[in-house]
Amino acid sequence: VKEYLTTAADGKRYKTKYYNLDVIISVGYRVKSHRGTQFRIWATQKLKEYLIKGFTMDDERFKKAGGGNYFDELLARIRDIRSSEKVFWRKV
Repeated sequence: VKEYLTTAADGKRYKTKYYNLDVIISVGYRVKSHRGTQFRIWATQKLKEYLIKGFTMDDERFKKAGGGNYFDELLARIRDIRSSEKVFWRKV
């Protein structure tokens, strides 16, 4: 657990606890509560989508343009994949 200062919309700064992602996932699969069940359902859906499609996306985050430069990173990776496809088809 690590604490960071976060500035809220009202301009005040608050201490916010940040937890390690590995710990969150581990605890989420062990907790026997309604919230733990919700987490397991969500996590299993995301894992299944990743295993079937090879990727998973947070559509709402992209629609709201939140989360930093992930959208730009996604576009760059898609361009890279598409250019690899062009090279492949030229060889065929």
